[in-house]
Amino acid sequence: MNPIELTQQERDNAFNDAEKASQRQDLKSHCTKIRDGIEKLDKNSGDRAIWELIQNACDLGDSISIEIKITNDSFSFSHNGKPFSFDALCSLVKQVSSRDKENNKTVGQYGTGFLTTHAFSRKFTIWGSLQIKENVFIDIDKFEVDREFDVMDDFIKKMSRQINNAKALIKDGEPTEKRCCTIFTYPLSDKSFEVAFRAVSAAKQLMPYV
Repeated sequence: MNPIELTQQERDNAFNDAEKASQRQDLKSHCTKIRDGIEKLDKNSGDRAIWELIQNACDLGDSISIEIKITNDSFSFSHNGKPFSFDALCSLVKQVSSRDKENNKTVGQYGTGFLTTHAFSRKFTIWGSLQIKENVFIDIDKFEVDREFDVMDDFIKKMSRQINNAKALIKDGEPTEKRCCTIFTYPLSDKSFEVAFRAVSAAKQLMPYV
């Protein structure tokens, strides 16, 4: 019987294929969790979304200022809490909560409750700062998180690109000072404007009691 041979190139190819398969499995798990969460949204999800955003912001500091703006075509939420770390930005893309992390004291993690904000739109953009080390930051300009898809494979590819975009900020971004705030902006359709307007109106009525 002839000995079984495996060239180094074949071994490298097999290893790379295994790495890609493992990464895809990981991304598919996150995408499936997000898809299932979005499918559970109902007519009251927009009302809850405001409080999810407020809670996430309050977790990022002891004295937080929040601003909410709504126009005919956009909803935006800003806060002056701690900026993103790379871990927090990827946690947002993958929708990983602090309960899923080894260190559940890490701030800036976004659990499934954040999915309620998709009652406004399946996509949003982020403006703010990415902290590299103490007093060193990189600007985040219109970083897009997009959860619009028809088939799972498209969603997996989108998530992969968004993670690569986060890595590119570290690789290519210019060091700068921390921006004053972090802003989430959601584009609105005529239908989702009604959802967002009702949510903001309800929040204004309840805020004095919270």
